[in-house]
Amino acid sequence: MNTYLRAFKYKENDIISCEFCGRLSIDIRYINPRGIGKDKNKNCVENLVALCKDCYLKIKSKRISKDDLIKQHEFLMMSEGVKFLSHDNL
Repeated sequence: MNTYLRAFKYKENDIISCEFCGRLSIDIRYINPRGIGKDKNKNCVENLVALCKDCYLKIKSKRISKDDLIKQHEFLMMSEGVKFLSHDNL
């Protein structure tokens, strides 16, 4: 989570909006799960997304596709001036 906060210049007590709908985010989630071995590349800002409960459940049930999640996250990163790598590196 600290990686996400630093990249988007949030302070620890800031309110973070869901990247999909703009409502209050409840958590910073992984786009690609870290899995066993805890690959450090998975803990980069490119792989972290702020989501509200409803959007998280929509992603889990595939009502929001992973491709749409990545596109929205990359759009936010570009609009906020956050530098990122290719998702091929995740």
